[in-house]
Amino acid sequence: MIDRYITQQIKKRGITAYDIIGGPSIDPEPNNWARPYNERVRCNRFQGEYPDYRLCELLTERDFNPDNPYENLTISVNDLVRYWWNNLADQEAIIADAFEDILAEYKDRMLLEKEGEEGRMDINDALDEIFFDLPSRVYRIC
Repeated sequence: MIDRYITQQIKKRGITAYDIIGGPSIDPEPNNWARPYNERVRCNRFQGEYPDYRLCELLTERDFNPDNPYENLTISVNDLVRYWWNNLADQEAIIADAFEDILAEYKDRMLLEKEGEEGRMDINDALDEIFFDLPSRVYRIC
């Protein structure tokens, strides 16, 4: 559904790949040497400078507001995120990064607790204690 809608909007507005990736002025026919450059160049069809703004502009019902790009979207942000997660995201890598962040935060909190109890603690001892005791802590949580 989202793919189809984006494709329809691109065709309806006459947008080219150069509009999506280009700057404020683009050359829609860069390999056409028969016409001079100043005759081929035109303004970009998008007002937004960044790719995320350009997608918002493409999905906006009325006039695009660069100060609030997410207002007036024809597709809700929740639906866009769901589409991204189900079709485009590398889910395993994202989940691995999230677990790594959780473990790093957990380790930092444990180190602060240990440091507060015993003054200054050796980092290697603290890491050994965390990683060797981690399975029992995880099982207690679950």
